[in-house]
Amino acid sequence: MDILNNVKYYKGFEGEPEIIFQFKDNKDISIHIWEGYIDDIMRNQPGTDDDYKKGLSYDWNTMEGPYDDNGNKIINVKDYYKDLLRFKETKFEYKETKKVYELIIYLLEKALEEDKKVELIVD
Repeated sequence: MDILNNVKYYKGFEGEPEIIFQFKDNKDISIHIWEGYIDDIMRNQPGTDDDYKKGLSYDWNTMEGPYDDNGNKIINVKDYYKDLLRFKETKFEYKETKKVYELIIYLLEKALEEDKKVELIVD
């Protein structure tokens, strides 16, 4: 999978909200995503409220962490990865969302394997 300055899932949405997942120590390892794809993932959250205490689901729903203007842009890779794995069997509205989801999972797996920090930038 291509995580080297990947803008494929933001191209054509310039000027609209953008989400960037990138390695903190190597900004070239990054994926740029139209916020609509992330919204599509978050609209289809499986489980109960108790499942959303960590990771992207928590930050998205509470507007904390990267979603808070003063929040920490460094995410907890393990929490985000574990949280997003819950969406594996989810059917999304946009066909591209599944590809975006798989790309995020791949980047997080690489970060875990290589013990890298990941920034989530909400622009």
